Amino acid sequence: MKKELQSKLNTIFSCMDLYANSTELKLDEKAISELKKRIETIAFMFSKSEKYTLIKTSGGIAPIYGVGIDTISNKKVAIVYLGGDCSMNDIDLKWEEITTVFNKKMKYLPSK
Repeated sequence: MKKELQSKLNTIFSCMDLYANSTELKLDEKAISELKKRIETIAFMFSKSEKYTLIKTSGGIAPIYGVGIDTISNKKVAIVYLGGDCSMNDIDLKWEEITTVFNKKMKYLPSK
């Protein structure tokens, strides 16, 4: 699949971007499933290295971009804000869907 997508799929963004554009790229269900698995693997690796991270889109008329730090379940967690918009199109909904996959995996991974 890495050759097909012309990506090493080694970053959160590479997986999220391909997933968000899966319709335009005409990805089949197997490729979409593989992207979800890969984003879960990346979440696992973040957790394993104790780099707890959540991804959020803020939306609205004044979207927030950047990184914040919060304490969740006695762990320091980086919150990555990706901004957003007031309106949601199909690509935005896909971004939300894959972000949810990452965040759910991160939340359920045990700490060391």
